[in-house]
Amino acid sequence: MQEQQVTIERETHPLKQPFIVIASQLPYGGAGTFPLSDVQIDRFMFRIWSAFPNKEEEDQILRDIDEISEPHTSAVATPNDIIQLQQEVKKVYIADGIRSYIVDILDTLRHHPDLSLSPSPRGGIALFKGSRALAFTQGRDFVIPDDVKSL
Repeated sequence: MQEQQVTIERETHPLKQPFIVIASQLPYGGAGTFPLSDVQIDRFMFRIWSAFPNKEEEDQILRDIDEISEPHTSAVATPNDIIQLQQEVKKVYIADGIRSYIVDILDTLRHHPDLSLSPSPRGGIALFKGSRALAFTQGRDFVIPDDVKSL
């Protein structure tokens, strides 16, 4: 997907921008599913863990099931809006010291004796880009160490 194109039966199709993949994964195996390899997992920028609802939340879900089973959604942004936001995030400043901080984190993790798998260069890119995006969502045009720590 990084190539922003797909090939089907030897015919290559460019993908329209913005191209974003969101996937779900069961936390435990399931019938007909197979674990992703490390190479496949490395392609994902973020993992968001969603916990099971507590008893009150579960009760609310069951009370509202007829309303939520027919979702009514509407667009909150156009593809051009997303492309514009991506360009704005690229303008968020990362000081040399913050970039060095990210590099130090990666280096430390890659040499930690208790880790069997360390971050790839993609991991560093994700941390760099994610820190910018987080700063942007916080209304800042610069990254602070807490942005990096949060990710």
